[in-house]
Amino acid sequence: MNAVTNILINQGHSVKILAINTPKYLVNQNTIDENYRQKTGIELVWVNTRFRIIFALLSLLKNTSYHAERFKSKELRLRLKELLLENNFDAVILETVYLSVYADVIRKHSSAKLILRAHNVEHTIWEQIAQNTPKGWKKTYLSILSKQLKRFEKDAIPLFDAIFCISQPDTLWFSAQNKNIPVETLPFGIDVSALPNDVTPCNCGNLFSIASMDWYPNFEGIRWFLDNVWEQIQHLYPNLIFRIAGRNIPDSLKHTPLKSIDIVGEVDNAQDFMLKNGILLVPLWSGSGVRIKIIEAMAIGKVVITTSIGLEGIAAENKKHIFIANTPQDFIDAVTFCLQNPTACQQIGENARQFIRENHNQKNTTFALLFSTDEFNS
Repeated sequence: MNAVTNILINQGHSVKILAINTPKYLVNQNTIDENYRQKTGIELVWVNTRFRIIFALLSLLKNTSYHAERFKSKELRLRLKELLLENNFDAVILETVYLSVYADVIRKHSSAKLILRAHNVEHTIWEQIAQNTPKGWKKTYLSILSKQLKRFEKDAIPLFDAIFCISQPDTLWFSAQNKNIPVETLPFGIDVSALPNDVTPCNCGNLFSIASMDWYPNFEGIRWFLDNVWEQIQHLYPNLIFRIAGRNIPDSLKHTPLKSIDIVGEVDNAQDFMLKNGILLVPLWSGSGVRIKIIEAMAIGKVVITTSIGLEGIAAENKKHIFIANTPQDFIDAVTFCLQNPTACQQIGENARQFIRENHNQKNTTFALLFSTDEFNS
């Protein structure tokens, strides 16, 4: 979201940010950079998105998507209405489909184009989580949630004038649901001018992961890797360390009895952490959109080992820019190759760095071009 904001500002647009403050991502507005606050007029409105069983049961009985219901707020609706009446916006961009619960108030109080920035095809994540969950009440409940979310996601599409997806697979899904709404791929872009000029020599001294562990697919992937792969790798390479960083690491990981696991927790600077460590592991089994941390790691020449799902939305080639591993043996083979072939590992890191500069350069990511299309303005 910050990347999109900076792109718009750098292209000369005036931007106003109305953001929700949630228990999961709680921000003190006073800690936000003053220059950024002035450029964006950022405001935060508290919305309690915590799971609450009473509301979950009510949503289940009403057969509505609880994922979306959690984002409803009278305070946010009121402040949004005030802003729409005070300003003449050309476009209102909703980041994630969950915020389409506010489409009605935008349509009522503004003639602005209404745009969805789709981070994922959200229901596919929960379909995959349900599929990976053992039989029982939890699997049944997750299956119901994913079906309700899928219906919500489909019903939201006609509410928008245009949809900008973060990856091509997501674009194909949204396009297939409704041929009357323009859908384009607007890939995640980074400011390559702020990246290190030289690729750090291939560091195979350790494996590492960096991800928010309060997003279930991240936890699911790391748990799978520890349960199915790590002990075999540790047996082959007893001096190798697996370093795990990220927000809200659960106690079940913090107190793992497995050897050579270093739990770092949340870090101040993700890029610095990645530069100081070796090979990035992203064992993801549920997901949609793109994995931003993979792009950021590749951009600084890091070798990444991930699953096919982890690589979705990134057109990198296996064993040229990245390693794809879908089984325990695949992960073992990829790690072994990197440890035994540091020169080849270095070349893959260089290939990855160049790939991101060519395919995910923020300078090539533009809303202005899409806004000017006849289909959008019709």
